[in-house]
Order: sequence, then C-alpha cells, then structure tokens
Amino acid sequence: MKSFKSSRFKWFGVLFATALLCTVMSASIVLTTSALVPCEGEVWGTDAATIDEAVDAAVEVAEQVAREGQVLLKNENSALPMAGDEWVSLLPTSSWNAANSNYISGIESGGFTVFSTSTTDPSAYTDADKRSHEASDVAIITIHSVVRANGDANGPSGGEGNSTASIGDKEDNKDPSGNPYTYEDGTPFTHKHQPYKLKDKTQPDTEANREYYKTSLQLSDTDEKVVAYAKEHFDKVIVMLKNGSPSEVGILQADEGIDAILLVGNLGTHGYDEIGKVLNGTVNPSGRTVDLWAWDITGRPTWFNDGNSNNIFPNPQAEKDAEVKGMAVTSVFRTKAADGTYPYYKRVQHTTSDIVPYVYTVMYEEDIYTGYRYYETAAAEAAKNNYDGFVYEHEVLYPFGYGLSYTDFKWEIVDTDTEDWGKDPYAAEGATPYKNGGKMTVTVKVTNTGKVAGKDVVQIYGHAPYYQGGVEKAEHELIGFEKTDLIQPGCSDTVKITVNIQDLASYDYADANGNHEMTYELDKVAATDSKEHPIHDSTGHYELRVMRNSHDYGNGNNSVYNAESNKTGMVVRLADLEKDIILNKDDFAGTDVHNLFSGDDINNTLSWDPETGKTLVEEDKMTLMTRSDFAGTWPAVATEEQLVRSDKYYKNITEFADFNAENWQDYYKMVYPEGTATSEDNSEFVWAVSETEFKAMDDELGTLSWEQRDPEADLAALQAGDDWLWFSDMFGYDYRKGGEDLAKWNQFMNQLTWQEMIEWIGNGGRRTAAIDSVHHQQCSYVDATQKMNSSNNFGWGSTYISARTWNKDLTYKRGRTVAEIGLLDGVEAYYAPAVDLHRSPFGGRNDEYWSEDGFLSGHLAGNMLAGVQSTGMMCTIKHFALNENENMRQSLHTYLSEQAMRELYLPAFQICIQEYGSQGVMTAYNCIGDMHATSAYNFNRELLEREWDFDGFNVSDAADPYKDFYTMDMALRSGLTMLLCDWSALSKYEAGTDGYDGVTLFPTGEYDVDEKVVKVKDETGANTVVSYTNWYYLRMAVMRSLFAEVNSIIGNNGIHLNAYTGGPLAQATQGVDYNASISLESAADATYTVTEGELPAGLSIEDGKLTGKPLGSGDYNFTITLASGNFIKTSAEFSMSIASAFELDDTGFETMAVGEEYLAYIVSDSINTDGEDYTEITYSVAEGSSLPAGLTLDSASGEISGTPTEGGEFTVDFVIKASKSSGGQGGGPGGSGGRTGGPPSGGPGGNSADEYEFSCTFSIEGGAEPAPEEDGVIMRVEGGYIQYSSDGGKTWTNVVSLDDIKGDKGDPGDPGEPAPEDPGDEGGCGGNIAGTVSIVGVCLLLGLGVVAFIKRRKSDD
Repeated sequence: MKSFKSSRFKWFGVLFATALLCTVMSASIVLTTSALVPCEGEVWGTDAATIDEAVDAAVEVAEQVAREGQVLLKNENSALPMAGDEWVSLLPTSSWNAANSNYISGIESGGFTVFSTSTTDPSAYTDADKRSHEASDVAIITIHSVVRANGDANGPSGGEGNSTASIGDKEDNKDPSGNPYTYEDGTPFTHKHQPYKLKDKTQPDTEANREYYKTSLQLSDTDEKVVAYAKEHFDKVIVMLKNGSPSEVGILQADEGIDAILLVGNLGTHGYDEIGKVLNGTVNPSGRTVDLWAWDITGRPTWFNDGNSNNIFPNPQAEKDAEVKGMAVTSVFRTKAADGTYPYYKRVQHTTSDIVPYVYTVMYEEDIYTGYRYYETAAAEAAKNNYDGFVYEHEVLYPFGYGLSYTDFKWEIVDTDTEDWGKDPYAAEGATPYKNGGKMTVTVKVTNTGKVAGKDVVQIYGHAPYYQGGVEKAEHELIGFEKTDLIQPGCSDTVKITVNIQDLASYDYADANGNHEMTYELDKVAATDSKEHPIHDSTGHYELRVMRNSHDYGNGNNSVYNAESNKTGMVVRLADLEKDIILNKDDFAGTDVHNLFSGDDINNTLSWDPETGKTLVEEDKMTLMTRSDFAGTWPAVATEEQLVRSDKYYKNITEFADFNAENWQDYYKMVYPEGTATSEDNSEFVWAVSETEFKAMDDELGTLSWEQRDPEADLAALQAGDDWLWFSDMFGYDYRKGGEDLAKWNQFMNQLTWQEMIEWIGNGGRRTAAIDSVHHQQCSYVDATQKMNSSNNFGWGSTYISARTWNKDLTYKRGRTVAEIGLLDGVEAYYAPAVDLHRSPFGGRNDEYWSEDGFLSGHLAGNMLAGVQSTGMMCTIKHFALNENENMRQSLHTYLSEQAMRELYLPAFQICIQEYGSQGVMTAYNCIGDMHATSAYNFNRELLEREWDFDGFNVSDAADPYKDFYTMDMALRSGLTMLLCDWSALSKYEAGTDGYDGVTLFPTGEYDVDEKVVKVKDETGANTVVSYTNWYYLRMAVMRSLFAEVNSIIGNNGIHLNAYTGGPLAQATQGVDYNASISLESAADATYTVTEGELPAGLSIEDGKLTGKPLGSGDYNFTITLASGNFIKTSAEFSMSIASAFELDDTGFETMAVGEEYLAYIVSDSINTDGEDYTEITYSVAEGSSLPAGLTLDSASGEISGTPTEGGEFTVDFVIKASKSSGGQGGGPGGSGGRTGGPPSGGPGGNSADEYEFSCTFSIEGGAEPAPEEDGVIMRVEGGYIQYSSDGGKTWTNVVSLDDIKGDKGDPGDPGEPAPEDPGDEGGCGGNIAGTVSIVGVCLLLGLGVVAFIKRRKSDD
C-alpha cells in the first residue's frame, strides 16, 4: 500500500507566497492566492460606514443582477418588448403564485396596468375576473413548476432545501381538449419513463394495465387549463417561469398560441421591479441558462439514480411493492436482517454476519455524461449513426448557455494565441508543468447589428478527439466565457478569453488508452490510441469552439477560423499532437496528480470492497455509461444482486465510523489482520505519527518544542510577561514558511491548554469560540447563501439568478456588498458560496448551487467569494463534495468514477480554492463512497491539502445529523479543523442524555503537564498511553483554523483590540502645550474619534495623539473609539486632569464680608503679557454666570472690586481672552493707583486669541443686606453701567453707560508702575483724580435723581 505520510509535513521549510495577487482580466476580476492576507498598505473593512449605506449599495447590485439574470426563452410575433402602457391580466397557476404580490408590482413598474386574481382554476373565475380579462391587451401566466420539487428559497419546501417531487396528476400527453402534445416539428411527444400505477394490481404489468402520472416538474392539470384559457381569450400570451431547475415546458415552446416565455426566478427583495423593465424594453435581457432544459425530464440519464427519496422508493423490494412505479429509485446496498426485514438505516452497526442494515446509495452511473455533456455528445454520436433514435430537437428544448435578446450580434475572431499548445511540460529538467501557465487566448469582437443596446455572452468549448473504447470524452466542455459590456447599436466590444490547457485534458483513471499513465492526459491524434482503440470523433482534432451556447456556434458558423480568410469561422483548430501529453502535475500547485479513489487502497473511499478486492464496476454492481454504447449502458434500476455487499464491507464502515485513539485496534485488526503494531503511532495507518517522526518534526522547529500550558499556572503572570503573544500578534505570520514564522506560531500554540484546544474544535456552531487567554474574541459565522441575517431584512435573489447573468464582475460586486452588510451587522465569516452541481433537476439545493457545470460554477462563485474576501470576511465554500442530493444526505453513500469526480464535480471547488483563494471549506453530509466526507483521508488530506495545496479552514456541516457516522479523532486525522456543533450538544452526545446517543465526538486523551506528552486511555480506562498522533492532529487543526482567522477580518488587521483599555492620561496645565498618545501600537492606520463626552477645549486628536493648549481646567472624562476601516472598532474610556493656570490674588482681602470693601486680581504666571505669547489680555464673566452682588470686574486688568451686599458662597466662571496683535501701539499710562498699566491698543494687523476658562468660589461672611424700605433703591456699577434695583437686588436696570460720562481720552503713554494703594484707572483715559471724582459725583447725582423719580412714581400709584 502506498503511503503519503510525508504530505502531512509539507509545510516545513517550504516558502509560500501569501500576498494577495490581484489580476483584472477582461470583464472579470480574478484573484489568485494561497492565503487570505491584505496587500501591503491595505486594510480590511468596508466602504460603507453603516448598514444602511451598505444596503443602498447592495440594492443597486441586486437590481443589476435581476436585470441580467432574466432569460428570454421564446419570443415570437415580436411579442416583446411591449410599449409599457398595456393592460395586463396576471393569471397565476398555483396558490403560491397567486399570493406573490412581487409579480404584480414588478409588472406595474414597467408602466403596465395589472389585473390580478387569486383564483388558479379558470372554471372558478368570477364575472369581474372575466371583465378584466376582456379589457386587457395581454395575458401573463406565472408558473412555478419546481415549487413542489426544488428547495427554492421562496417556495414551500421541507427541511434545508429538501426536494419533494411528489406524484401529481395523471399523464396522457394530451392538452385539456384531448389533442396530443407534439414537438415543434409536429411529431407526437411522449415520455420515456413516465411513472405509473397498475390499474389492476392482480394483473401483470403490461402497457394496457398502466395508468401514467406526472412528475412535479411537468405542467399540472391546472397549469394546462390556465394556458388553454389564456390562448382562447387573449391575443397575446406570455409565460413567466419562476424556476430554479429545468422543468418540462416544451409543450409551451411548441405551442403557437404562446408568444413569449421569460425565465424569471426568485429575484429577491429588490429585483422584481426589473421584470417590468424587461417587458417594456427598458432593459434588454442578456441572461443565459445554466442548465440544459430537456423536453422529457424522465429521459435524462440521472432519472433512475438521482438519489432522492421523496420522489423515489427504496429498491428493490419497496419498488416492487410500490403503488407508483417507474420513478427513479434509491440504490440500497443491504442484506436481510435475521427476522427477514430491512430495517431503516440510521447507523451502520454490525452485530452478526446476518444482521446488517441497508445503506442508502446513489451511483452516478451516467459517469461524465450528465446535462449538456450527454445531450451534445449523443447528438454527435447520432450524427455518425452510432445512436439510433436520438433526435436532438426532440431531446433538447434549450441548450446550456441559451438565451435570446432584443437585438442581434455578429462575432469576429480578431486574434488567437496558442503558442503554449503542444509543448512538452517536462522539456526542462525539474520543470513544473504549466505552473500557472499553459494557457491559450481567443479574442472576439462582438458587434451589435440590431436596433437596441444589449449585452452578449461569448462561450468557448473545448473539444478533444475520442477513441472508441478509450478514455471517455464528452463532445465538448465549457472552458472559457466572458460577457460584453453594454453595446450600442452599430458599436462593438472586444473580449479576450483565456483558457487553461489542462482544462482540455481528460482524466484517465484506468489507463483506458494503454499508455500506462493514470492522470490527466491529452491523447495524441492518430488512427488509434495506444490500446488500438480507433478514433471515433466528429472532427478528429482538438478544437476551441466559439459558441453562443452548448449547441449553437457564433454566427451559426462552425467553419474553421483562419486569420487571413475566415475570421467569422468560429472554430479554432489546434495542431495535432504527435504523442500523448501527460499532465500529472497540478497546473496551479505543481503537485503530483495520481489516482486517489481508484484501486485496492484502504483509503480509496469510492468503490473498493475490502473482502472481494474489487470495485463496484469490477463486481458488475455498477455500470458506467460509455460513449461507445449509450443505449447499452443506459442507467437502469439496480437488481437485488447488485445491491448486496460483503460482510466485511459493513464491518469496515462500522469500525471506521467508531474509530478513535482509544479503540484504534478494532479497525486496525480488521484492515491489517497480519499487523503487529502495538500503538496507533507505530501502525501502518497512513495518518499515524510515530514518536520518531514527531521528535524529528519537533527538532526542526529549532528554538521551541511543543508543549501545552498548565491550566494551574498563574495565567495573569504569564500574560504580563514580555514574551506573551496575543491572537492579533499572529497577524502576518505564516507557519508554512518555517523559520521565525513557524517558531512564533509554536510559541503561541504552547500558550494554549489542552482543554482550550478541545473546546475550540468542538464549539463551532456557526461561530468560533472565544479563547480568553489570548484575547481571541467569539466570532460569528452566517450560514446563508442568499441573505445575511441583518436587521434590515435585505434578501438577495437565489444563487441561480446570479449564475444566469454569466457576469463575473457582477458576482464579484454581489460578494462585496454581501460582505459589507454582514460585517456591519457583526458577521465575520460566511458559509458560502455553495458550489455543488445541478446534477438532477430534482436536486434539493439547486436554488443555492450555481449550475450543472463545474467550470461556470467555479468562476462565478469564485468571483463572488473574491468579492466577499476583499473585505477580509472569510468564505468557506460548500458542500465538499458530491452533495447533489438533499434527501437522505446524512446516510447517503455516493459512488462514481474518479474521472467523473475530477472532471465534473470537483472543478468548482478546485477553481474557488486555487484561482480565487477560498480560505475555508465546509465538508458535506454524505459519504464519499464508503467513508463520510468529514473522515475521508484521501479526499481531505491527499486531494484537498496535498494536491490542491489547501491549508485553510475545514469545517464540518452541522454535526447533529452525523453523530452516527464518524468520530472527532478520525475527522481530525482526515483533515477537519472545526466541528460545526455546540459544546453543550457534544456533552449530550458523550453522556447519551436528552435523547442523544452515547457517541464519543470529543477528541480523546489528555495532556500530561509533567511529562509534556498527550496520553489516551489504556484497557483499564487510565490515561497512560502516549499518543503523538492525537496531539499532532488536534494541535495542527487548531493552528490551521486560527491561522485562517487571524489573516481575515477576524484578525482585526493585526490590531490587539483588547489592549485598548484607556485610563488616566498625564496631567495637563491650562495654556501649556500638551501631547499625549491615545493610540494603540498595533493599530498604525487607525482613526480615533470621541464618541462619548467631550475633549477639553483647546485639545484635539491628530495622528493618534491628544495635542493642543487646554483652555479649561478641571477633571474630564471621555470615550475614544478606535476604528480601522468601518468595521474594526473598539472604545476605551479616558480621564485627565487639567491644572488651572490662573489664581485669585486677594492678598490683604482674604476674608470677605458683607458691607466690607474687597479687592482681588485674576493672575497667571504663564498666561500674561510679560512674554512673547500674548500682547493683550481681557477678562469677562462667562455667559450665564455673575459676580456676587456688589462686586465688579475690570475687563482690562482682571481686577475684582467692590463691597459685597449678600453673604454666601458664589462660584463664578470667567473667560480670559489672551490675544497677540501683529501691530499697533501700547496703551496709555496707568493711573496713579494702578496695579498694572493698560494693555496695548490694537493697531494695524491681524489678531489671534485664545479664550481660557477660570472658575473660583467667593465665600462671603455675614447675612443678607437689610431689606430696603418700601421705596428703597439699591445702586451699583456693573458691566460698564450704573444700575439700580428696587426689589432688593433681584432684578437690575441699567441707568447710564460709564462710557457716556467718562472724560476725554488722553494721549497714549507708557505703562504705569504698580502702586500699593488705590488702583489706577484704565490706561488711555484721562489719568487724573479729578476725573475720577467727577465720575463718582455724577453717579451720586444720577442716583439721587433716579430715587426721586421712583418715589414720585410710587406716590402716584
């Protein structure tokens, strides 16, 4: 058995480029990355600042998606577009459609007048309905055939998208009038495998005894009646289909009474208004189908093995006894139980050889021939007379990639580059073949030859020659596409399409061509292959076919392009290969590509039986379709003999599902009966990690060996150390580089306890858990493809709407806006996009998956996830893989060839990972052959990690349904890094409580802090057995997950948000320059804003610093929010104290009392005119404040003087304005008693001023002044006025301004000197005592006059 152990350690010593590479290609955005990390200088986050802004942006994108996602399928008699003023009768065909007002408003948005009815049966139309119909110009019929079959988001479906294709009405292939349905050429239409009941169960199953029934994908009887009514009563009839899956509408296409068919679908909360714009021609439809639409749903190769259960019956006995027969059946491997019954499969539990439950199974027997690959290949075979009875026009209604337009386009190939074609990828020694290379390009000029503007889609299909009996090859496959910009009439647009050469290769898993290679290959072009298989091909050459859809060439011209003579030929023929080219290296990762799911390997999970040593195909239990004999290998109902598996097969599943590090020997003895291993570590298991390997790996770390933190250690002390690493510190470190980066990660991982790692792995229920010790916050993951769970309730249309646009730019924009809404609503990661295929129209999640083609799905979904991840939000593509069936998926075993897996079902995942850098993967519910997807080693370790070079986040789907199919120990060994489950549920599983089975999902073992090893239980139940294997896989899983998260938005751009704690800042002094950091060292590009409280006046935030001159004083509290982008935010509370620069100098007047004279000055040692800072200082009482009664403030000197008239404590707020003049002369001399001279008077020039705040409290002793006599009047000078009060000082009235009674202004003079006695007057006034006395005298005279006036007024009252 070949071992691939070395692949586990591939990241040691290997240098990986982790920068995000951004390449704009034609009309697409393609991102290639091996790790999601921002470019230098880039910051994760959103463009929008609020959800409302994000939603506004999303609405614009959603509307464009809805415009381009509608597909015009039929348009006869110039039915569309309409004028926009027609009266329309809307005729629903189901109660769901009748209740959907979106159609009504959507049509009305185009200017139409709409009459609607809730009646779905024409026989029940009211007279009012009929009058409305008579007044209408056109009937629009709404049909949602898949509402009963497809898990559409807006349709009534069960569970998480379960398909419910219940049996419908009887089928006679006739219309309500009894006329046979026909193809468009008039040939009668019939079904190949119509379900039926026996008319008489006692009689043989003959044609005469059969009564046929419809599937849910056919028009119901009610649908047909509405169509008949519309044709009879309306001149124009349009059908709108709200389908996520192809349904049978061929009878509508062939019906001349139906003028147009528009494929609409679920357009989301903001998309339905775009219907009216398509109907009135404002928008030219440019959508294309993403599935082939067949005439007969029962004629698809998947009909008998689609794997669903609600529309099928367990085979064979249940099908034999079924009332309805002829439908697809679930293949069931089983043997009878001892009592002769076939118990329902819940968990594979082997007890004895004759008591074995059956296993639900789906076999992809159509192999690579599903969807358009089958129908286009069948057409090619029929053209060579190799497939009797196949008529393409009777089989295919609408090809893959089909869609009509209101205009016409002409194509011309203007350039090709095929230089890489035919090169030997190993020409240079040690060369990596086609490493991100091996490409060809085709450049196409598209000209609008019609009358209205429109967009077109150019599709390139690769054709490889087929050898009969050799490697299976479809006629052609999509390998490139681009959508044009909007092209005005008469104008052109040029698109350049690049294709990978490896996409033309076929995967030969069985050496079918005899060249002894089993990998991707390009066959030589010759008469036979190496096995003498004759060439059997439509052209015998490799070709690049430039096509409008999977069937029609551009310009309808399938001639070979020639740059000189035939530019309108749409076939680029490549040079014939003279030898096989072996492409056994991945064209992106450069890793070896070889069989992983074929042959006799215990890790081959697809079809190998460990007892017989044969595959299902070799045992004739599974027949794969082959191009050389489609008719003879058509999938059929399995027989009883085909469905019985060996006893060892069941034992293998059972022991594997129960495997853990403690019972490893049960599985080991079964797989290696001759094995002699004494521990899992030294066993032959491919995943085993021996002590020698572990220590060699440990030695390679160099400076730091593995250990886990002792949970009893002093965590606070450890965290306080200089070498403690926080989660955000790991941003930018890539453990895969080795060296310092790996050492950092191991240092970080050593800080975690064993229990912290176990709880991290098992607590991933749509989130990741917090790890408090390293400040890893709990993160929210949303599981939704259509809508983020935001409060605004914005909802996208179904995924297939985006897919039908065929517009890569648009899906990128959708991803970006999806992420912005999510991030601003607290979501950090996205369980999407989902990229399984539309294998069958009955697929339960066809609304969530993109298309039937992996290449189309991969590039559209890839652009969406690139848009999401451009914000830093992490994506986990799902469901990896083969989750094409929804029903019974928890217990469904999927079998197929490795070729079909690699060519059809894996490319979408591979493209998303390698070309667009998906950070995560979610595994599927189903089993990949014998092993659950979560525990399939070759699938996850060998394919995903080694071959595709994926090192990201690998999460299970919801763990609850799978609790019976795997253990956490096995999942970790197989590549899982996170269990999507709540810790509480895990505990219930373990204990077997609350209805949960007693199943061990926890990782086993515990860490011995003394010996520094992990131990698991021995036979006695004691943890004594050292398990390096257990330690390695658990720790690596946690590290990989944390690595993925820290390099996404979850890593907060490397910002350690928890370290932003605020606290007291350094003390400031009023008027003194201040500079204090409020920034976080790890947040270099962050912004800081005050979100609560206010900064002290005079201070501002600049470059993360609090700077300026404080204008106020006192204690301040405020909250600052740190923001990196619009998403990463945290807040901290800060406090600071500002010492006042001012004081009250009341020397000699320290005690204040009522009736006693008071004198004081506001002074400052730093804010004055002594230095160069200021040339003038003025003083005033702040608005809303006032001095105690009897006191006044001199605005020039800061003098406070007077005689208090009221006792108590008075707090007064002052404003000190300090200015600096750029010109002017000084003030006049001070008065003889002045303390300081007056300030300079302002002269010519500009002024700059600072306004400072100062508060002080005056304590005045003594009671209140005696109340005045009835006619008493109090006088005072205040604010430049002489004032009086007649109510004891409660209110004051101005009498006269002091300016009006001052003397003439004197000449300017030098500043005066301070005097010990009476303060001098303001500089610039007449500086003599006589002047002052005269003012006082005037005041007294005025005062007496006022008193006399008041007394006279009172005596008159």
